[in-house]
Amino acid sequence: MRILLVIHGPEPVDTGKAKELLEYLKERGVVMAIMGGTIGVAAVIDAGLESAIDITAKRLPSSIVISMADSCDEVIILNHGRSRESALRFGEMIQERVIDLVNVPVIQVDADFVRSLVSGSDLMTSIRLDFGLELLPPPVAKKRTVMKERIVGPLTPGDPVWVNGNVIGHALEERVIISIKDQVPFFQGLRVKETGLDRVKDPWDLDTMLIRGGRIDRSDIIPRCQEQPTTDQIHIIDHDAEGQFHYIQKEGPRPAYAVTIGDDTTHIASCLLYRLNVPILGITDGDEDGIMIEDTFHPDSMILRLAPSNDDRVGAELRDIYLSDAPSSIELPLNRLASLAMDIAGETLIAIRTKDGWSDVNGVVR
Repeated sequence: MRILLVIHGPEPVDTGKAKELLEYLKERGVVMAIMGGTIGVAAVIDAGLESAIDITAKRLPSSIVISMADSCDEVIILNHGRSRESALRFGEMIQERVIDLVNVPVIQVDADFVRSLVSGSDLMTSIRLDFGLELLPPPVAKKRTVMKERIVGPLTPGDPVWVNGNVIGHALEERVIISIKDQVPFFQGLRVKETGLDRVKDPWDLDTMLIRGGRIDRSDIIPRCQEQPTTDQIHIIDHDAEGQFHYIQKEGPRPAYAVTIGDDTTHIASCLLYRLNVPILGITDGDEDGIMIEDTFHPDSMILRLAPSNDDRVGAELRDIYLSDAPSSIELPLNRLASLAMDIAGETLIAIRTKDGWSDVNGVVR
């Protein structure tokens, strides 16, 4: 039997469920395991499972299923929903997207239940019994239509909501509803962040956009740093940390370091690129939305904190003056480029973070 195992997000890996199920399935057939989700890639690296789980696909789980279903006899989607409600909604979305496009059984294995999404499954009963999961009925099959509304939740008021890596606002209620009318997005239960919304490129397509809510908390996980060859290139990351992490991880070899612009971008890039042994020079101004709770920091990294509303300006000037040819090879060590960035920032520079922690511009550690 040829089995496709699609793993969604870091939680199945962090809990050990992904490794356990993978080993279980290998006793029953030939397994191809693929990770869907950027933070899940970091989890795979931390667990040392890169040789067992493919981490090169930057695609939605449903896209992986559609593209790979013809090469397998059964598909298993492993998820770990934040709640039963969100887990059920996730399975319904997968079913609606794949049911008319695949001809093999598709089942959802979640934190505490299993159910069929497409046709019957030879493995579902044994997985239910051997893993002690509740068997739920399949979702009511819906005919595929263009998605006009998306519910994000359950959330805690204040949680960030992000679209394609950009925070577009913060939840005012437990659920945020995003709807599309005449190609214009409308929001219910969301305090919109205009600067983030402006970065989401048109057209709005709820079927293909990566939409998430809440914060990423892997603060209790020990991060693992890969030993990889590097180049003398400098990589620029401007408000797309996850996408650029995927690019660097997949393309290789690694750049000498990355310049990151924006608070959340810098925080996320610091955590993710540590796994690839890539330090960062971060340009921030204190307006972080708090997407990532983990605080992993490469010992060679440096972050500059500027006065409010200055990170984009300083980042743009730094790029235009010194990094116009990036990511081509540039002979500018991180410390030297940091000094040049401080010169551009001038009196707007407030504090600096190194491996020793934060210090103000006078060198006083805080």
